[in-house]
Amino acid sequence: MKFLFVVSLLIILCGCFAQTGERRPESEPIRAENRPDAEQLQSYDRLAAPEPEQIRTDDANQRNDSAEFTEEEERDEPEETEEISFIPVRLRIPSIGLDTIVEPVGILENGHMGVPKKFDRVGILSPWTKPGEPGNAVIAGHLDHYTGPAIFYHLRKLKKNDKVTISDQKGNQLTYTVKSVESYKTEEAPLERIFGEAETSNLNLITCTGKFDKKKREHNRRLVVFTELESQ
Repeated sequence: MKFLFVVSLLIILCGCFAQTGERRPESEPIRAENRPDAEQLQSYDRLAAPEPEQIRTDDANQRNDSAEFTEEEERDEPEETEEISFIPVRLRIPSIGLDTIVEPVGILENGHMGVPKKFDRVGILSPWTKPGEPGNAVIAGHLDHYTGPAIFYHLRKLKKNDKVTISDQKGNQLTYTVKSVESYKTEEAPLERIFGEAETSNLNLITCTGKFDKKKREHNRRLVVFTELESQ
């Protein structure tokens, strides 16, 4: 449509000149007395054409301006940071001296999140939100066993701003910051906050706490450490 409008405008403009019916006046010949002499022509040439040195200087200035402009453009462009996400194989929490293997776990028949069979390892819920992605990734571990403390026994000692680090087999690493440490009755645990969607990338650590119920063979409370991914 824009092209047709331009073409139509050109046709109208051309028609304006064609429809006048007037002849353009012929140019008058230059009389001898009005012709410029040789000295005037040389002065015109000097005014119209720049000196070679001036041309070289102007070209150099243009190249410098172009180079400076390109450098400024490169400086202004923000650096792109590649966001990574992965299933970790290692969990480290320096403040409590924890360094352990991470293995994938699923949901049990009773609806509970599974945990590794070995008491010195932790399990990450998979398939689920991967660490590094927006949402809540979840890692669970045992509190204790019949011989004594298990891998997450000291989890309750974590404090706000402590660091939690995970890594994969390729050497990728993500660091999370503890936001809060909270305890809930098992039936009152906020499942949406722990497992649900979120705009930030979170890693929540879960273990048992409270009194052990011999009949149910489980503790009556759940300890949750909420962490958030640091800026990459």
